[in-house]
Amino acid sequence: MASFQPEAKGFSSLDGSVWVLTGGANGIGEQLVKSLNAAGAFVVFGDVAEEAGEKLAASLGKDKATFVKTNVTSYADHVNLFKTALQKHGHVDHAVPVAGIGAKETWFSSQLSVDDVEKADSDLMLDINLKGVLYFTRVALPYLRHHAKDDKQKSITLISSVTGFLDAPHIPLYSITKHGVMGLMHALRGSDSTSSKIRVNCINPSFVPTAMTASFAKKWTSSGMPVNTTAYIAEVIMGLAVQTEVNGKAMYISDNKAWDIEEGLARTFPDWMGKALEGNEFKRAEFMNKVDKANNAGDTVDLDDAQDIKTEK
Repeated sequence: MASFQPEAKGFSSLDGSVWVLTGGANGIGEQLVKSLNAAGAFVVFGDVAEEAGEKLAASLGKDKATFVKTNVTSYADHVNLFKTALQKHGHVDHAVPVAGIGAKETWFSSQLSVDDVEKADSDLMLDINLKGVLYFTRVALPYLRHHAKDDKQKSITLISSVTGFLDAPHIPLYSITKHGVMGLMHALRGSDSTSSKIRVNCINPSFVPTAMTASFAKKWTSSGMPVNTTAYIAEVIMGLAVQTEVNGKAMYISDNKAWDIEEGLARTFPDWMGKALEGNEFKRAEFMNKVDKANNAGDTVDLDDAQDIKTEK
C-alpha cells in the first residue's frame, strides 16, 4: 500500500473554512475541533454530551467554535446542526461524522440458547454508527453544494475502522457498521450525488486511546501493540481536506502512519479479480454510472444500452 502523508504546511489554507462534525465533545472529535481551531477554521460541532461540548466551545471562543446538542439517531438533529452552520457562517466547506460507539456484543454469542433469541438484542450501534452516518451524509451533501464557489473544493471524510476491511469476529455488529461506512464511501465517490467539487474519503484507524477503547487500552498498550494518537487522526482528516487531488480513498492508520488501501486494491485488481472478469467489472461500472446519471437527471433509463455490454464466458 502507498503511504499517505498529511501535508501540515497546507493546513494554513483551512483558515476561515467552515466545518461541521458530530461527536465533537470527546475523543477524536474533540481533538479535531481543537486542531481545526488552531488552523483558523470555524467549527460547528454536535454531540449528546452537552456539558463537555459547551465547555469546549467556550474554551475556544464561541465566535470560532459552536456547539449544538445533537443526537445522531435523530434526522432532525442533523438538519438543525447544518442549519446552524449555514445561518452562522453562510456556507459549509467540510463535513465529518465522527460520532460512534463501541460496546460488548452478544448478538451472535455462542452461549445463546433458543430461549435467548426469542427477543432481539440492542441495535443501537447500528443506529449510531451506520444510520447516523447515512443521516449526516444525506444532509451534508446539499449543504456543501449550497453557495459553493467554482474554485472551492468541498469534502466529506467518513470514519470507518480497521474492522471495516479486516475480520473482527469478536465485535460483529461494530464491524458491520464500519464495513457499511466503507461501502458508503465507495457508493458516493463516483456518484452524481457528489460532484467534482465534493470529494468523499474515509479513514480506517486501528487502536486509538479514547473512552471507547478504555476497557482494553491498558492490555493493548502493555502488549506493545501499535497506538494512534487523536492528534494524528485529526491531522489525517485535515490532510484529506487540503490535498484536493485525493478522492475516493480509504486510509488505514496504525502507529501514527497512514496508508492508502484503495491504491493497493486498484493496483492488484487484475490479480484477485482475474483477467477474464476484470473487463466485465469495468463495463458493469460504466453501465451503472449511466443509470445513476439518468436517475439523477430525472430521465428514464434506456436499458437497451445493456446490449452493448458483453460478458466473458
